[in-house]
Amino acid sequence: MDDDHDVTPAGLRALAAEAEAFALRLAEVRDKLRQVPERERVTAFRVDTAAGYARQAAGELRESADAVARARAARGACAAHHGTCPTCGPAGLSSSGGSTVCSRCGTRWGYDRLKSPCAEPVTFRVVGAEGGEGILLCQGHAEDARVRLVGAVLTPFG
Repeated sequence: MDDDHDVTPAGLRALAAEAEAFALRLAEVRDKLRQVPERERVTAFRVDTAAGYARQAAGELRESADAVARARAARGACAAHHGTCPTCGPAGLSSSGGSTVCSRCGTRWGYDRLKSPCAEPVTFRVVGAEGGEGILLCQGHAEDARVRLVGAVLTPFG
């Protein structure tokens, strides 16, 4: 990316706006092709398909901008690479259509929490049986680690 489109939420949103503008230009071309002789008119569907891809790209870029914003806001948060339900842990989460729900408590989020880094606050340092510095995790991920990691030691953090 060039300096005008740095990898920031704003830069990604600017790219999304460019993709949307391109989709609109393609739609104008498609409309013009629909007014020409039949031999040329049959090509309009390809331009319409390209416009659809440009609109899809714009949507993906907007979602990426939101994900980058959430990830940057979560600096200093849980080190897990996927989200969790702060009440029930990660086991009950399912994502579909860009949103996530916890099947245990019914909490819903308007984004794919399973594919986003965890943004919950750190509450425990978790050290495995092999020792070392451990990892800083939120309540839900720490409880999950307690169950899954043999010999895990959870120490309150903060």
